[in-house]
Amino acid sequence: MMRNYMNAGTLLTVLLALAAIDACASNTSEHFPESAAQRDMAPGEAGPGIDDMQAPPGVDPVLFAELKAGLKAALLDAGVDRYVSAAPSGAKNAVADLLLARVDDTTATATWTYRNAGDYNQDSEVGGSDITPIALHYRKTAESADWALAQLADGDINGEVNAADIAPIAANYQSTLSAYSVQMTSTPDEESSWTEVALAEFSGSTVPDGGGKRQFSIELPAVAGQTFRVVPLSGAVAGTPGLPYDYDGTGGKPVMPFEEREQIMDEIQAELVEVLQQFTELPMDERIEARAAAMVTFMEGLDGLEDPYVSGGSAWANFSDGRPLVVNTNREFVNESEANSLPADPPAGQDGKETSTIHPQGRLALLLDGTAGQGIPTDHAEIIPGLTASGYQVVRKTMTIDELLNVGGESPVSIVHIDSHGEKGKEGGFQLVSATPVTKENDETYIDLHRDLSLFYGLNAGGKYYGLTDTALADIEWGLAPGALVYLNCCHSGTDSAAAFRQRLIDLGAATVLGWNDPVGNDAANARMLQIYDDALGLDSLERGTRYELDYKHPIDSPPMRPFSLQEIMDYKGNHDAVAALFDRDVLLLTTGSNAVLAPSIRRFEILEPAATPEGPSAPHTILRLFGEFGTLGESLKLPKVWIGEQELLLEEFPYSGSISAILPSGVSGPIQVGFGDGDGAIRSNKANITEWHGQFNMTLQSPGGIIIGNSGEGTITYNLVFDIHMRADVRKTRLKPGDTPVVPPTSDLYFMPDSSVSYSISGTLADYDFVPGATYTESGSGEFDFKAVDFPIIKFEDHGTHMAGFVRAAENGAIPKLLLTSRLRWMPVDITKYYPATGEEFDSGTLTMELGFGPDSGDRIELLLNEDYSIVPGTIEYESLYGPVTTTWDSIPAVNPPDPEHGV
Repeated sequence: MMRNYMNAGTLLTVLLALAAIDACASNTSEHFPESAAQRDMAPGEAGPGIDDMQAPPGVDPVLFAELKAGLKAALLDAGVDRYVSAAPSGAKNAVADLLLARVDDTTATATWTYRNAGDYNQDSEVGGSDITPIALHYRKTAESADWALAQLADGDINGEVNAADIAPIAANYQSTLSAYSVQMTSTPDEESSWTEVALAEFSGSTVPDGGGKRQFSIELPAVAGQTFRVVPLSGAVAGTPGLPYDYDGTGGKPVMPFEEREQIMDEIQAELVEVLQQFTELPMDERIEARAAAMVTFMEGLDGLEDPYVSGGSAWANFSDGRPLVVNTNREFVNESEANSLPADPPAGQDGKETSTIHPQGRLALLLDGTAGQGIPTDHAEIIPGLTASGYQVVRKTMTIDELLNVGGESPVSIVHIDSHGEKGKEGGFQLVSATPVTKENDETYIDLHRDLSLFYGLNAGGKYYGLTDTALADIEWGLAPGALVYLNCCHSGTDSAAAFRQRLIDLGAATVLGWNDPVGNDAANARMLQIYDDALGLDSLERGTRYELDYKHPIDSPPMRPFSLQEIMDYKGNHDAVAALFDRDVLLLTTGSNAVLAPSIRRFEILEPAATPEGPSAPHTILRLFGEFGTLGESLKLPKVWIGEQELLLEEFPYSGSISAILPSGVSGPIQVGFGDGDGAIRSNKANITEWHGQFNMTLQSPGGIIIGNSGEGTITYNLVFDIHMRADVRKTRLKPGDTPVVPPTSDLYFMPDSSVSYSISGTLADYDFVPGATYTESGSGEFDFKAVDFPIIKFEDHGTHMAGFVRAAENGAIPKLLLTSRLRWMPVDITKYYPATGEEFDSGTLTMELGFGPDSGDRIELLLNEDYSIVPGTIEYESLYGPVTTTWDSIPAVNPPDPEHGV
C-alpha cells in the first residue's frame, strides 16, 4: 500500500529522500551503466539552435518567433553560467505514481508515468524544441476537445497552454532522461540500503494511443514487505528519487473511492459544527486546543482515517491511502447575517479579467481571497481604493488552486495579498487552504498534485476545500516584480513552519514578506491589514471611521500621512501594538535589504540656487532636490517623473533611491509630486507644496548724527530701506513616524529667490556742523542691489549687499508655524558733502560703510507669525541702534500655494 506520508517520522524521511540527490547518486552509481560525458553550454550558445527552429505547419510564424525570443530571454535571465545535461531533479520531477501489480509470489510488474518538467514533446530532453507543442496548442484549455494531448504543454498546470509555459523549459533546460533505475529496500529509512533491481530504458517506454503522458512498465523480482522507488538517470548521473511504494504482495491498496472519502468528511464536518459550539467559557488559545482535541477523539473512531493528532490548533489525520486531511477548529464560522454584511466584490475592471494585458512592467496588486466559506471574512473594500489611487491596477480573485499556483504568469505582480487560513503541521511545514471546493471532478483534475502530496483536504464549518502542502509551497513558481510585497494574512504564516515558503518567495523576487505568528483573531488580522496599507500608502482613510477610534495612532486630524516604507512602519510599531487591545498577536516582518515602499514618499525638499563665482553663476539652473523613501521603484520601473502642478520638470539626477534632483524653472507653482511607472509615472507620491511669499519690509533709521558716530550739528539724517523679499519654504505639517502628531519638519529652511533685492534712499542735513555756524553736513544716495543668503549659494558675486537667512519653526501650540528672518546690512554707498562758509570750502568725503540689521545685534531675527491661511501677519519692530532709532514695518503678505491640510499638501 502507499505509505502514510503524513505520519511524523515517515514524512521527514520522505522529504529528505526527495532532497538527497547527491546521496542518491553516490549510493546507486555502481548499478548504473556508464555513458558519454555530459553536454554543457552557456546560455548564449543555446540561441543559435533556437534561432534555427522553424514554425511547424499551421502555426503562426509571428507567434513562434515570440516564443523563441521568450525562451532565449528566460535562459539568459536565469543567471546560469552554463547549462549542463543532467537527470530530472526536484519535487516536480519525482515519480509519484509508482505501482506494482503481482505476477506471482516472487515477481511483479512495475508501472509509472514519465516526469521531466518542460519536456513537452517527450523526447527525453528538455530543450528548445519543446516550444513547438506550446505553439501547436497555444491558448487551448481544459475545454478543448484534444486536451488530453494539449495538456502535455501546460507546464504550469493552470489549465491553459500559453507563454507562461516557457518557464518550466528554462528552469529545467537540458534535463535529460536516459533510463530509470528501479530500486528496492526492506529498510526504507536507511538511504544506503536501496539497491537497483531493474533498469528501465527510455527507449522501452510507450505513449498511449491517441496521445498522453509517456508510460514505463517493467517486470522485476518482488516479494511482499519490500519497498520500491524509481530514480531518473542521465547516463551515470542520478536525479531526484520518486516516492516509495510499499508492496504487499497483491499490488497495494487502491486509492480510496471519492464517495467513501466524501462520506467520512461529511461525518467530520457535522461533528465539527457541534464542537465549535463548545468550550466557549475558555480563553481563546485553550478553546482552540480543546476543540481540536475533541475532533481528534471523534476521528479516532472513524474507519478510513489513520493517526489523527492536534497541531497548530487544528485536527490532522491521513486517509488510509495516505492523502492528508486537516480539520480547522481555530476559526469560528460567521453566521448568515454577518456574511450578508460583507463588502461586495470590486466593480467591473477589478475582477481579474484579462489580466495578462494589464501593466506588464509590474504594477499589479493581486488580492487573492481564499476565505470563501471559511468563516474568515476579509474587508478589501477599504484598501482597494487606496491602492488604485496610488497607481496600482488592483485585481481581486478567488484563490483557487490554479490561481495560487499561477501568481504572476505573464504579468509580474508588485503586491500579492493572500487572505486565507494557514495550518501548521506537527513536524513543521506550512499548509495553505484555498477556495477550491472538494469535488470528485476536482479530485481527478488534481490527481498529480495528490500523488506527490502537494494537495490536502481542508475541512471547516463552512465547507470542504483543497489546500497546498509545504511540499508544493516550497517549490512554487510565481511571477513577482522586483521589490514586491507578499502579505500572508493567514495564521502561522510568520512562524518557523512557514520559513521555507517565505524564503521561496524572497528567492522569487519579493523584498518583503509579512506573516502572522500563531493564531490571530479575524478582527485583529483585518484591522492590522487595513492599518499597514493605510500607513504604507499615506491615506489616513481609516481616520474617518470608528474603527480607528482606539488609542492606536494619532487622533483624527489632518493632514493625511505621507507614505511610509514597510520597514519604517514595522520599526515604529515594534512588531506589535502595545496600546491597542485589539492586536493580541505579533506580526513577523521578514525582509531582505530592500526598504520596500508601496508608494514613493516625499519627506522634504531643498531649493539650490546657482553659486556665484567671479566668472558668473556656477550653474544655469535652480535645482529642486527631493528627499524621501523611493525604495526600489526607480530601479525596477525606470526613471521617475517630477511635477510641480501640471508642469513636468526635467530630471537633473537620480543618484540613489533616497534623493531626486530636478531643474526648477522660474514662475512655476503648485504641489510637487513624484511618480514612478513604465514611463507614465502612474505610481504617485504624496504631494508637497512649495509655499511662496513676496512682499516688502520697510526699514527706517532716523539718525541725528549720520553714519559717522559723534557728528555734531542740528538735524536728522533719514535712511529708508525697502527689502523686497521673495522667499519659498516647506511649511507642511507632516509625520516623522507613522503614528506621530503632524509637525513642521524641524530642519525646514527659507529659500530666497534671485529677484529678492534691497532698495535704499538717504537724505538729510546737519546744520552748524562741527559747532561752526552755517556749516553743513549732508548725506545722500539711492539705489538697489541684490543680497546674499547666508550659508546658501550666493546669488550674485559682490562684496556689498545684505546677508539674509531664514528658518521655519513650529509655533508653540503646534498649529501654524512661524518664520524667522535675520538680516545684516553690510554697507551701502553714501555720498557725504561738507560745507564750511567761513572758507567757502565744499568737499566730497566719498563713501563710508555702515552695518544695520533687524535688531541691535546683527543676528537678531524678525519673527513672522502666520495666519490660518499662511499669510504673514503685519508687524512692526523698533530698536535703538548705534546710529539712532530703527523702525521696521510690514503689511500682510499673502501666501502663494499655502499648505492644504485636508489633502496633506
